Amino acid sequence: MNTTDIDLTHSQSIPLAIYTFVVLVFGILGNGLVLYSSLRYDAINLDRVSLEFVRNLALADILYTICIIFPQFVTFAARKWVLGPVFCVLQGEVGMVPGSLNTLTVFAISIFRLKLVMSPLRQLSLFTARIIIGVIWLMALSPIALIEGYHLGVVFDPRTARCVGEIYSHDEARLPLMILVSLIVFIPLFGTIALNFGLLGVALRLKATNGSHGSAYKALVMILSLSGLFILSWGPYLVYTFMKIKTPTLPHDFELVVFNFLLLNAFGNPPYSALIPLL
Repeated sequence: MNTTDIDLTHSQSIPLAIYTFVVLVFGILGNGLVLYSSLRYDAINLDRVSLEFVRNLALADILYTICIIFPQFVTFAARKWVLGPVFCVLQGEVGMVPGSLNTLTVFAISIFRLKLVMSPLRQLSLFTARIIIGVIWLMALSPIALIEGYHLGVVFDPRTARCVGEIYSHDEARLPLMILVSLIVFIPLFGTIALNFGLLGVALRLKATNGSHGSAYKALVMILSLSGLFILSWGPYLVYTFMKIKTPTLPHDFELVVFNFLLLNAFGNPPYSALIPLL
């Protein structure tokens, strides 16, 4: 792929370069801290199954940081695409995976926590949790299989300074992509929202009964906070994905706003996960 200039002025690209650099650092260090502290020192105060899901969220955010934020920072700083075709494929194709990983993992956490509260004697084994995580990864990777099935590539969009998949503008692939996105993104998202209302009611009852110092209450608050942050940050992207399938060329300002909401997820999840045991 030839080097391509971006359609942004210096006054636009420099603040975005600084912003993405800060998020890049926090995304790698924050998520790395979550993984390291939980694996080496068992520092996060959660049950083993919930902790396994939180680690999967950290892995998804690291993947997002490498595939999306890092090339975005370099492109904003250089004011052109200089990373070559491999990173363009990573950003345009693999970059679709973290959103699905986040959606499905948060949905699984919400189901598990609600089930744990409703049936405390029926525990989910760590082995079963890892199988569920494996299924989540297979489902999240399915858009790449769809892209390869239609033999589609990626193109650099100078308006948004990023590589995007040709699948969004391919007429034959549009309907299968909409169905796939609905199954692995929208249904889990709306399910997560519904489950969180149930978990919120349980958390309020626990607080009224045991106060705010019980471990069960703290665990529920953490899961609710992660879910809320997820919905806030990924929600606009999910709407954007559906809109882009229907209308491949979206307004430039709209795409940048969506991108900044996504940065909130990579920026906010890791520090919160690491600090929650101190609360």
